[in-house]
Amino acid sequence: MDGESLFTQLIQILEKDKQIDELGLVISPAEFLPPQTQSTQEKETDNTSIASDLATECASQSELSIEENEGVTNEGETNNVEVNTGVLVPSPFLVIDHKLAVAYWCIPELYKYAFALCKKEFKERSESGKNYSVKGLKDASSVVLLISPDNYTVLNMRKELILSSDINSSEELKLLDLVFTKHPKSGEGWAHRRWVLERVDKHEFPSVIEHELSVSLRVAEIYPKNYYAWTHRLWLIENLRDSEILKEWLFRDLKTMEEWTRKHISDNCGFHHRRYLLEKISSLYSNNNNNDNSLSHLKSNPIYELLSNEIKYTNELVEFYPGHETLWLHKRFLVFMLYNTLKIHQIPSFSLQEFGLPTVLDEIKFAHACSEDDEASNFDAQKTHALCFKLWVIELINKIGED
Repeated sequence: MDGESLFTQLIQILEKDKQIDELGLVISPAEFLPPQTQSTQEKETDNTSIASDLATECASQSELSIEENEGVTNEGETNNVEVNTGVLVPSPFLVIDHKLAVAYWCIPELYKYAFALCKKEFKERSESGKNYSVKGLKDASSVVLLISPDNYTVLNMRKELILSSDINSSEELKLLDLVFTKHPKSGEGWAHRRWVLERVDKHEFPSVIEHELSVSLRVAEIYPKNYYAWTHRLWLIENLRDSEILKEWLFRDLKTMEEWTRKHISDNCGFHHRRYLLEKISSLYSNNNNNDNSLSHLKSNPIYELLSNEIKYTNELVEFYPGHETLWLHKRFLVFMLYNTLKIHQIPSFSLQEFGLPTVLDEIKFAHACSEDDEASNFDAQKTHALCFKLWVIELINKIGED
């Protein structure tokens, strides 16, 4: 089956099922068919084996050729297609519950044809502006990005289509949602997504952010410690200009991240984002302090309640999941932020109990208790982290005393 036939078949699938929300590459889609369907294809077992060999060969290629595809269109079979070996194999595409599977063996031909079509249509658009097909360029560029989302050339083509209103923002974001299910660490894909969002009307941006935040978490689930997904999440919050809307989303995201970090206690990215939220809230309310440093006024600052709750939450995780360095590092941040905030507000450390916050002695006692709890699982690691934290707290207090 040539590239043009593969391309046509894939576009028909995408147009027929507008709710496809996940993309995956597989050796052969036939392995995901129901048993009764597989039984009707037992005679094709040898052909499927050939397809698997082809897939292994294709997957080992480090680069895809982007030469022009001059193949002649063949009549595609409904359940089987002919590859260049002259053997019938199961169709390279399968959709189950809006999840799209694509066979590895068809990727080179599909990519070559789609990229060649992109160049052809865009060249005609640039030269005449009349004879090119908008749909052809949109479809071809979509297929290229599903395979290779870091293709600068095609990303720039789509930018021009967006600027000319041939593609709207929601359509582009939906395509990128699908792309990220297979390519969650595409740096150029994430940069393109931010470029699209920058062109969303500023009044509509708050309504878009909820979907964007959910996308970043979903991608973080697919690929843990994903720098691009977490950076995108920070970028979204930084671009909320209205202070009241920003405060609302900061508190909402803090709640969301509490649930997420509880399930991903070893992923420092989630805790790093949580620290960013706490610092952002602290800076917002410090800017609204109006130089009133009275104890009664400072007690109304939500950052102290947040820090108190965060320390209790982290202590709970440390005791429930012993031996995780990420949690102890988060505790260090909280203690440092607490004393730094007290310093900014010119509050003496002996006033901590009035704010419902743990004192230095409380922190040292907690670390000591953790280092002595030899019945805890992973005790050796827990003891090491607890003693290091204990020493760190003492050094911090000595430094503060010198200042």
